[in-house]
Amino acid sequence: MATANGDVETVSALIRSGADVNKAGPDDETPLLVAAHRGSVPLMRMLLASGARTDALRWNGETLLHAGVSSGHPDVVRLILEKGVPVDAKEKRRGQTALHYAASDGNAQLVRLLIEEGATVEAKSTSGITPFWLAVQGAHQEAAAALLAAGADAAAEGTEEYRPVHLAARSCQAPVMAVLLGAHVDLNPKTKTGMTPLHLAVAQNCLPTVRTLVEAGADAGSKDARGQTPLDYARRRRLKEIVAYFDQQKTANSKQEPPPDK
Repeated sequence: MATANGDVETVSALIRSGADVNKAGPDDETPLLVAAHRGSVPLMRMLLASGARTDALRWNGETLLHAGVSSGHPDVVRLILEKGVPVDAKEKRRGQTALHYAASDGNAQLVRLLIEEGATVEAKSTSGITPFWLAVQGAHQEAAAALLAAGADAAAEGTEEYRPVHLAARSCQAPVMAVLLGAHVDLNPKTKTGMTPLHLAVAQNCLPTVRTLVEAGADAGSKDARGQTPLDYARRRRLKEIVAYFDQQKTANSKQEPPPDK
């Protein structure tokens, strides 16, 4: 309880009285894990100096580093890495590394720190998810950009064969889409049901993303597994603005076509 409350004086008194610093509490977590998760460097230093183990796991199989990353504090993460905790260790439930956690949280500072400390940028979880995929899923532009700068695969598949560009289109997130366009990703990959990012953007009634994709070269005539184009989606859902936009694009393109030979 004292550790969870960040009570340095009480923890110090307990240690002096002979308390076991490695004894798990009611949540089956050691004091060091609790201190890391709440982001308390002073408590962590006190516990480490008193013999706290760095290899204990949280109740959910997370390592000390995962707990530190969850706190969001770079100083906590640096201290943990200084103590030799493996930077690429995976938690037990989903097989995610600390970099997965930082990317999912959108903590670009921790993303960069972990990469500088040797974290594997393309680490895959049990389900095959990469940190970059999670950053895009969460619409975390800065974290996604940091991972790309470190060599992340912008086209890596995730669940249901969704690629990051599918996620950005489905979530209607222009900043993240801009990051992907800057990486020159394929704009027309298909899901298991044949949906392209443009299909998904239309399905979400996201006209700004539809414009961005079309103007970047996405194939507006691509058909899904049922033979439906993005325009078909818009018509079926009665999305008047998107239908009007596609009609405008069709008119503009027809005007640019050269006249037929006589």
